[in-house]
Amino acid sequence: MPRAPLTEFISLLRRFDGTTNTAEFFTRFKADVADNGYTAAWAISNIDRVLDGDAKNWFEAKWPLYSARLANCRDADDYEVLLNQMETDFIAMFDKSSQTATWRAQNKACKFYEGEDAQHYVTQKMRILRYIDSEMSESRKVQELINGLPINLRMNMVCLSIKTCEEFVAKLRQIAETLLLDRNRRSSQSRNSFDYSNVTMAKLDDQKQRPSKSSQFRTPNGKPICFYCNKPGHVRKVCRALKADQSTNQNDQTRDDGRQKNRGNSRYYNRYSNQKKGNWQNENLNSLEAVDEKVEQVEENDSMHVFHSFKASNSKQDQGN
Repeated sequence: MPRAPLTEFISLLRRFDGTTNTAEFFTRFKADVADNGYTAAWAISNIDRVLDGDAKNWFEAKWPLYSARLANCRDADDYEVLLNQMETDFIAMFDKSSQTATWRAQNKACKFYEGEDAQHYVTQKMRILRYIDSEMSESRKVQELINGLPINLRMNMVCLSIKTCEEFVAKLRQIAETLLLDRNRRSSQSRNSFDYSNVTMAKLDDQKQRPSKSSQFRTPNGKPICFYCNKPGHVRKVCRALKADQSTNQNDQTRDDGRQKNRGNSRYYNRYSNQKKGNWQNENLNSLEAVDEKVEQVEENDSMHVFHSFKASNSKQDQGN
């Protein structure tokens, strides 16, 4: 059978994008290659010309491995083995069951986050759901869309009893905008107040970085170092230097207290002596005044006696005459 021109032959080959039956594609591809007189080596090197979409991307990622194995092929049998291995890899990757599991995993990972565009989320989710089940009902699609929302949005959307995907997009945009405005308002209020949590965490970090007192006052072999005399082998509670200093300070304090007491007693004695001396002087002063009064009284009495005696004598003389 005459070989068709290469460009015309490639245009006649069935294309594969990973969504159709993989085994059927490879069966027809190998048959067409053999019928037109091309070898397995040519099929391995040119299969990328009939691939599209995910199938083409996957093959380009795997091509370095196939290229290394292709360089080690020596005869037609080696090329046939490699082509069959490629067919097995394609079936394992793009088989309907394995594809469904892959799309289900992507559907589970597809989530909506606050601040994201609602239309972008719905478009991405609908593309995944189409690969999982092309005949999925509208209510099932809405349920899958709701399952990808955060818990706070999910509760709001369930209460609305949404029926279509278009209604879901409109409600999601409305609720997301309301939540975004509320979050911005709360964040502006929190910026105006002082954040004590950062200060607390900074203190905790500082305490973690700062070595403990027990680790500072220990020798490398673990012996304690006294806080008072800074000598290893004992602690402050049993430090002899501390006890000696305390005893000396106590003796000095006792001596100072005795001096202060004696000084106070001498002051009291001097004050008491001066007081007694003042009292004695006052008593003497009073006794001298009493003596003076007595002397004055005696002198007055004597003068009166002399006067009366002189008067009596004069009266006698007058009588004699």
